[in-house]
Amino acid sequence: MTPQNTLRVKTKREKKGSLLLSLIFLPFLATVLVFLFGSLLGKKGSLFLLLFSLFYSLNLILMLIFDIFLVKDIFVLEFDFLDIGNLAVSYDFLFDGLTILMLFVIVFISFLVHLYSIGYMYHDPFFIRFITFLTLFTFFMLLFVVSGNLLLAYFGWEGVGLSSFLLINFWFNKETAYKSAVKAMFTNKIGDCAFVCFISSLFNEFGTFNYLDLINFLLTGFGDLESLVINLDSIFDSISLLLIIACFAKSAQFFFYIWLPDAMEGPTPVSALLHAATMVTAGVFLLCRCSFLIEFSSFAWIILFFLGFLTTIFSSFFGLFQFDLKKIIALSTCSQLGLMFVSCSISDFSLALFHLVNHAFYKALLFLVAGYIIHLENDKQDLTLLNSQNFSLAFWNLILLFGSFSISGALASSGSYTKELILFSIGSISSFTYLYFLEILNAFVGLTSFFYSGRILELNTDTNLGCFFTFSQ
Repeated sequence: MTPQNTLRVKTKREKKGSLLLSLIFLPFLATVLVFLFGSLLGKKGSLFLLLFSLFYSLNLILMLIFDIFLVKDIFVLEFDFLDIGNLAVSYDFLFDGLTILMLFVIVFISFLVHLYSIGYMYHDPFFIRFITFLTLFTFFMLLFVVSGNLLLAYFGWEGVGLSSFLLINFWFNKETAYKSAVKAMFTNKIGDCAFVCFISSLFNEFGTFNYLDLINFLLTGFGDLESLVINLDSIFDSISLLLIIACFAKSAQFFFYIWLPDAMEGPTPVSALLHAATMVTAGVFLLCRCSFLIEFSSFAWIILFFLGFLTTIFSSFFGLFQFDLKKIIALSTCSQLGLMFVSCSISDFSLALFHLVNHAFYKALLFLVAGYIIHLENDKQDLTLLNSQNFSLAFWNLILLFGSFSISGALASSGSYTKELILFSIGSISSFTYLYFLEILNAFVGLTSFFYSGRILELNTDTNLGCFFTFSQ
């Protein structure tokens, strides 16, 4: 349902519309320029252009926070795309509270990862190509997030998958990198097919791709919501099932998580961006955006809860038996995303988004510190081969400690607030008593994330900090 204070922009001449469009497409324009003229611009010129585009977008997002959160304004930009007979399709860009929060997380973390990449990848002969793919990755995620309809969102969804393939396979001379990229692509194609079927089913039933039009139709099109659920129960069940499959594949949940550990074959900045703010968070965001559809399904919450629960349990245990530094952190991502889907299963989508934002920051922190360790160890990632003397500085141990506290939900850490709130939300529903005890077990097993993070800290037994985390391998 379109709010009264919605701004609708039909042309690019409107000042506000131009600013909002520049937020999205300036990084894309910078990417195209660097791709075409990178050899003329050189490393420094390419870096300046790409970093400036992200810095500009970040500042514009901070300005929009006032309009979105304080003024309670919503901006919708509409551009006609296709009008044939009774079929009218437009490209819609939606800027609301959910959008602006995700935009901030994506652009802010992407900007930091780009800065980190200067030191991490500058020596690489293909550095310009790498930084261009990284910005392209960010653009497609921005396009997916700001999409006001599912058709435009599909372009961003597929673009994120394409960019991840290019980045995972960046060191294309490595056979393992190529195989990992292909594995990630084919696994995600299952979710892409489900997403196409989801979009087609929605359009077939309701005749629109637009999020706001769908909400308006569901709230006013039938009048009596009880009759709506009775008459269209099977339709909403099938639509919700397709949505869940698409989200699970993109977010590497149970049955689909196999591609995520192998995706660590790409450079570490790719892992940090992929896990923290882009590809794997796309599934959770789509589920939050389409939450109004899940509410009408009779069994979607059961699938979300139990598969999210199983993902958290199994990925935590698998992490205990891994010795690859980045794969350990990657499996913890699966665990945290499973917790977000559990939150969605009880219709607490805002809490799932809150946990997503918290997770984005401490997961980026862990990956970037892991990259520092890998560099010191001459690209070694196996915990059994690392030399503790090379990174015995207490400062890096302290950063790892903070990240480990947050990921395990230790007291007073950022992760503790979201995890405790999720448990409290489940426990507050009287009919979910048995689910509450299952999730208590889930949270207890989730503490293993601290133990396999502690295995990294075990490498340093020379400092007072490291001696507290001497766990056996």
